[in-house]
Amino acid sequence: MPDGWEVQYDLDPLVNDANEDDDGDGYTNLKEYKRKTMPDDYNSQPSKAMPWLPLLLGE
Repeated sequence: MPDGWEVQYDLDPLVNDANEDDDGDGYTNLKEYKRKTMPDDYNSQPSKAMPWLPLLLGE
């Protein structure tokens, strides 16, 4: 995740927090970054409408 994105959402760019879930919505910070959602907002979650999408994204 880019440092600027981490700073924007009050994450620490000096710490590997990609696998953490700061807002407790069940999605890691890395998944929220990749899906363009906000890792500090429980209501901002990646869409579940396309269950095959992670296969295309290599997740």
